[in-house]
Amino acid sequence: MKTFSQSEVANHKKADDLWIIVDGDVYDLTKFKEEHPGGAKILTRVAGKDASKQFWKYVASQTSKLLH
Repeated sequence: MKTFSQSEVANHKKADDLWIIVDGDVYDLTKFKEEHPGGAKILTRVAGKDASKQFWKYVASQTSKLLH
């Protein structure tokens, strides 16, 4: 498995080259951004960064809605 440093991921912060980190794993979301439930804009805000906090906040919110 290839590993990436945070500085390598930081180079992928444009709409046509969008990577994020969630819990230490790197995801290339370039092709997914238009399908993202929150829209492409939200992904571009965290592009090239660790988005773990935002990801889990969203998951918790959605899970709570499903349970109530």
